[in-house]
Amino acid sequence: MFRCPRKCGQPDCRNLTAPGSRWCPAHVDDNFLTRQRAAYNQQRRKNVPWSNWYNLGWWRRSSKWFLRKPEHAICEWIDSKTGEKCTRAAVLVDHKIPHRGDWNLFANEHNWQGLCTHHHSQKTASEDSGFGNPSKNEEKEVPAQPFKPRVTGV
Repeated sequence: MFRCPRKCGQPDCRNLTAPGSRWCPAHVDDNFLTRQRAAYNQQRRKNVPWSNWYNLGWWRRSSKWFLRKPEHAICEWIDSKTGEKCTRAAVLVDHKIPHRGDWNLFANEHNWQGLCTHHHSQKTASEDSGFGNPSKNEEKEVPAQPFKPRVTGV
C-alpha cells in the first residue's frame, strides 16, 4: 500500500519523510525525541549511580541464565485483585525488593523474578514515582510545623 510522504516530525523542518517513517533523512538519528531521551538517560545516570550495574557482563549473563530456567520462563506477576498469574513470557529480571544501591540485594538471585515488559514497567513506575504515581518507597514528608491560620480579634 502506497503512503503519501508526510512533513517531518521535527519542529521547523519542512522536509518530507520516507514512506513509513516519522522523520526526514536528516532527522532520523538526531531529532527532538532522541535528544530528549539522551538527556533523560544522562540525568538518570547522575541520580542513580548503580544504573551502570545493569551493563556489567556478569549481570547480562546472570539475567539470561535466570530467564532460561523453566520456573522463571513465564511472567511471575500475580494480579492482586483477582489472584490470576500472567501468562506472557518473562523477558526481564526484576528485583522483588528494590536494591537502591545495595549490591547484596542486587546480586541475590532469591530477590529476582522474571517479568514481562508490561508488568515490569508497571511495577517500576509505581516504585519510582513514574507516570505521576506517588513513590511507595519514600517516607511521606510531614511538615515540621503545620500551617496555622492567624486569628485576629473579632
